[in-house]
Amino acid sequence: IADGDPAYMFGHISTLAFFSDGTVVLADRLGHHLKFFSPDGVHLRTVGTAGSGPGEFGSDILVYTAAGDTLLVADVKNMQVHSLAPDGTWLDSWRSFPDGGWIIQKWDSSPTGRLVTLMPPFGMPGAPPASDSLDLVLVRDVRGQVLDTLARVPSRQTRAAPGRPRVSRYWTGRTDFCLNADGGLVAGRSDDYRLRWYNPDGDLDRVVSLRHKELPISERDQSLLIQKREAALIEGGQSPGQVAQSASAVEFERFYPAWRSIKCSPDGTLWVQRPRPVEELSEARLDAYVTIGLPPASSEWDVFDEAGRYLGIIDIPPGVVNFGLTEDRLYGVWEDDLDVQHLTAWRIERG
Repeated sequence: IADGDPAYMFGHISTLAFFSDGTVVLADRLGHHLKFFSPDGVHLRTVGTAGSGPGEFGSDILVYTAAGDTLLVADVKNMQVHSLAPDGTWLDSWRSFPDGGWIIQKWDSSPTGRLVTLMPPFGMPGAPPASDSLDLVLVRDVRGQVLDTLARVPSRQTRAAPGRPRVSRYWTGRTDFCLNADGGLVAGRSDDYRLRWYNPDGDLDRVVSLRHKELPISERDQSLLIQKREAALIEGGQSPGQVAQSASAVEFERFYPAWRSIKCSPDGTLWVQRPRPVEELSEARLDAYVTIGLPPASSEWDVFDEAGRYLGIIDIPPGVVNFGLTEDRLYGVWEDDLDVQHLTAWRIERG
């Protein structure tokens, strides 16, 4: 049993956000709360409890900073978004149901306070079809109202044919984006190493590509994943017939995506994460990739400057499962050998 000061203990940190004065805000999805720390790691306050009302959060929360250091908390399971004052006081909430055939997949905010959501077509049975098959990148205000469309990116969201099971495919490329320091946008699809820089008005400034070696999804990778998936289904109470039917609806791409995810730093640099083969994962880590989603994460990130020039590779310290960037620091969620999470800060030194 872990013991110590509860203010410095975490269940599972899902996201980090930063105020203009360097205050760090952590979203703890298992604790159903936010924790505020000074730049030097001193606990300031804990806000929130389990529930679905004012000041309450569900089991899957993400936190972002909007204009004026207003906090936005995306309460995914409850399909709500809460706005909080910088001191954690609850201000307002709004619903985030699928809208017009799209669903919110990702949020991001820039140091200028700009708030943007990525919305792919919503492919669940019974959902109204989207009017087209593009992913939308939309600018919003803190009440969720759409102010502008920044980009429309080709999507690969597909529906199952009538009478046929929906195919689960590892790992089809997906759209990702981040907001850079001036409120502009970097976006792309991970099946192609071509990233598009948009200015704050939504105009395309440049397209940056990087040659890379394609990483095959090996038969060993596929076998490990299918075995884990079948074990999870059996543990969940499914019959052998249901497990076999589910296995027949699993397909794999030939190669891993060209990149896994992207992060924009307040200093204007762009960080692009590489994927990692399944066979390199430990038994415990493999459980996280049974469901369709992002491929395993490499510790290596390609870094580009604000003009799109390639600077080289940053190798994030081992055990870091999530991180956020400020002007001069990298705050990482580091897991030790017992899977206990710690928040660690590294100073970014520039040559």
